[in-house]
Amino acid sequence: MSDSATRAYDLYQLADALRMSHWTLRRHVKLGSIQVTRMGNRIRVSESERDCILRDGLPSLTASTKPHIDPDPRLAESEAA
Repeated sequence: MSDSATRAYDLYQLADALRMSHWTLRRHVKLGSIQVTRMGNRIRVSESERDCILRDGLPSLTASTKPHIDPDPRLAESEAA
């Protein structure tokens, strides 16, 4: 590889570096918290993105993955009756 080429990592390599599951990384990719390059069905993470993740970490998934569901007002009316 030449000096000008940027190295790309797959999710398994990144998971090893971060000591977490590749499934967790897939969830971050789906939420958009990791910038990736897709080549067909392959997902690659650039070296600069990997360095940012190693330096800054990733956001918590617990708060961002739970969807907010508004209660159906019709249910409240039928319970009151």
